[in-house]
Amino acid sequence: MHYDPVNWYWKIPGITDHVFSSAAADMVLSIDSTYVAWLASGNIPSSIGVTAGLSTAEAFSELYDVLVAQAPGVAAAVGAAWQTAGYLSRSQEFAALVAAGVAITSTGTPTLSGTYAIDAISQGRIQALALYIQVHSAFPNAASTLLYPDITGTPHTFSTTASFLNFATATGDFFTALVEADLMSSAWPSNAKTIA
Repeated sequence: MHYDPVNWYWKIPGITDHVFSSAAADMVLSIDSTYVAWLASGNIPSSIGVTAGLSTAEAFSELYDVLVAQAPGVAAAVGAAWQTAGYLSRSQEFAALVAAGVAITSTGTPTLSGTYAIDAISQGRIQALALYIQVHSAFPNAASTLLYPDITGTPHTFSTTASFLNFATATGDFFTALVEADLMSSAWPSNAKTIA
């Protein structure tokens, strides 16, 4: 048995007929053929929160922390649903929203539309490029266009400095709105932003 957090199962207190599958990023029936085969291979699912006497919601919250640390892609996949279900703490909700990124729709250049990362490193890159463009009125290295990746790593071509500055403003505005909502304990903003 080799622990692989992206292909593992967890038992959740209070739920007897399902287990959480990180491979499916969802609950699966305990009679699911893939799960049964996994058990037959000598694997044993992890039990989360049982010894600590956690409630179902508290166990999901604890499992979310495990996934963030060990399988961030799985955490990102379940974040919105678990937030809606009330399983996440406020700080976990904030982390899930940051991990989900900002969904940009470009009305002027539809090929720029996509979901972009807004974690600290991504924000730093975006703002550094925006500052460079503001100071020099051009893309770095005298380039005629600028490639910038979305959250999946797919590059998008920014053909004008104005389009990149609009994008940088939208990502910065969304991140700032998230921070303000967190500080004020108010409703989370939509991650959908439209640019020209």
